[in-house]
Formats: sequence, C-alpha cells, structure tokens
Amino acid sequence: MILSLLALAHPVPPQEPAAEQLLAARAAIEALAAANQGAAAIQADYVQRRYTELLERPLVSSGRFHHRSDPGCLAFHALQPRQSIIRLDPTSYTVFRPVEARAEVFEFGTNHVAKLLLMLFRPSLAEIERVFRIAGSASEDEVVHVVLMPRQEEVAKLVPRVELTIRTAKPALVGIAYTDSQGDRIAIELSNVLALAKAPAGEFLDELPKGTRVIRHLPEQDAR
Repeated sequence: MILSLLALAHPVPPQEPAAEQLLAARAAIEALAAANQGAAAIQADYVQRRYTELLERPLVSSGRFHHRSDPGCLAFHALQPRQSIIRLDPTSYTVFRPVEARAEVFEFGTNHVAKLLLMLFRPSLAEIERVFRIAGSASEDEVVHVVLMPRQEEVAKLVPRVELTIRTAKPALVGIAYTDSQGDRIAIELSNVLALAKAPAGEFLDELPKGTRVIRHLPEQDAR
C-alpha cells in the first residue's frame, strides 16, 4: 500500500498503456462498477491532501466521506483541521461551518467537477471512456492505478487529469487524485469503504440548520 500512497502524492506519468495495462485498467473499472451497482450510497474515512506550488507541504484535512447516487451528492464531513461539511452536487458547492453556524453556498448552472466525481464513484466503463482516455495504468499487490486524460477541451480546462486507485480484492475506489484548473493537485485517500443499499438520512446537508448565516454566490449572469 506504500506505492498507493506515493501514487496519490505524485502523479503517475501519462503514457500510452500497453495492451495488458489497458485490459487491467478496464477490468478494474468494470469490477468497481459491478461492486457498486446496487449501492444507494458509499461511505468511507478520508484524508485529503492539496498540493500547491505556493506551499512546501500539502494542506491536509480528514474526516468522513459520503456519496449518494440519487439525487447525486458528495459530502465531506471534515473533523481536522477544523470541523466543517463540504457538499457538492451537480449545481452547487457548499461549505458549512457548524461551530460558527455559517455557510457559504456557490451556485452554478452546472457544477462540472461534482458531476465528474459523482460519475467516477459509480463508474460505467463506456461513460468513462466517452469522457476520458485511459492514458496510463500501474498495478501492485491489491490495487490498480488508472490515469485518465479528458478527451474534450472544455473538460480539460476544469480537470486536466484524474487518477483512480481501485482495490481489486473486494473492489472499491480507495483513492482519487486530480489536478484542478489552478494547477493544484488534490489527492483523496479512502479507507473503511462501505457500499450501502440505503442512503443514510442527515449526512448530505440537503437543508441547512435553522439559524445558519448564509452567504450565497450566484452565477455571474444572475448576479448582474
């Protein structure tokens, strides 16, 4: 698993994969899709590291991760370094700080990054290969690392590259790393991954608690 952690911290060089590597990458994605096919939700412990050229060390946060298939939503319940909930869905991004009873909500016409992440946690090989090119693959004892490069320029502007770490024994997505439009590298390590038949209530911040002070950012065309 040491190689897995290094792969999350340092990008796997993109290259044209050999035939056997391409087969291994596709097989891992298909096994992950089959394992999560009937799941309404996915839960895991997470550690996120953000690498930026402005800092020598990554910014680290950790806590509990929740994925819901329908309606699509991702929620990161951060415990460290400060308590917060980060919620992403196909049209918005919310940061809620419960200690301060304050939330910041960013509304979009479409939250493209959230849509991509939702797809990757519940993958379809055909859909992934429609959006991405499999540009590299590496295997170790129990995981396969898959490098994905966007096929379309508009996607590449938002997420220039994505890397998946898929556990092959009892298939699960145990790591995802991507480069954002600012050039920062975000690496998310997942452990104690559970696929659930029913989405737990109360974990996805579908409604902010009463009394929360909300700062709302509208899309540019609506803000004018």
